[in-house]
Amino acid sequence: MIRRMGSPFEMLKAMGGFPQETGGNSSTKLAVVLPTRGTIFSETVATVFANLSQSEFDFDLMMTTLPIPQAFNYLFHLAVGSGADYIWMVEDDIVPPLGALEEMVRVLDSLNLDVITADYPLDSGRSHIRRKDDAILYAGTGCMVVRANSLVRFPKPYFSTAWDFIYDEETKSFTKIKSPNKKWGGQDAYFYIQAAKHGLKVGSIPIICKHYRVNELGEHKSNRGLHKVEEVKWLEGGRK
Repeated sequence: MIRRMGSPFEMLKAMGGFPQETGGNSSTKLAVVLPTRGTIFSETVATVFANLSQSEFDFDLMMTTLPIPQAFNYLFHLAVGSGADYIWMVEDDIVPPLGALEEMVRVLDSLNLDVITADYPLDSGRSHIRRKDDAILYAGTGCMVVRANSLVRFPKPYFSTAWDFIYDEETKSFTKIKSPNKKWGGQDAYFYIQAAKHGLKVGSIPIICKHYRVNELGEHKSNRGLHKVEEVKWLEGGRK
């Protein structure tokens, strides 16, 4: 589903949001990509809208319930075709803090990057970002901004689960193994590895997002169907 609004305020107002108009007067276009898989945390939606309300972007909101990686590829295809200058992807279980969007775009432009990611913990309690000599080998895609025109150098598909990536912590290197029948996982690593291969400049920002997981589904056919959700926590030293 795509719903186009002329400004962040118009979308927020339509949903009973902020009382005053902000943003929406810029010619800079942003594609906001939310691959939901059919569900999305309410806090994710709230913080995405709050970030948009602070910005001056004219934006398109793009959502789909397709599975991963089809959702990522479909929405990126729409985003590039929309004429967007930037693509901001936020996954359905990630909560970016207020100000994250503007800071990510600012650093992206100031360092002339093509891709920038914000940090968050994995289920292991460690950062999703893997580095070697300060260069990003690969990372997650939970909260990232991509310069849309840089994707002309990027072969399709943008995301694929057809590979496994085994990371060696001691050597800071990975082994790539083709897994053509693999149905899930690795699509984020694939994106970053392909980006580096085709000359895209990738960076990160020390903004910390929340990361949630559903530990137990709510009771079926019940008004007490609240899912049991838990925030993923950092291990001590997990961001090293």
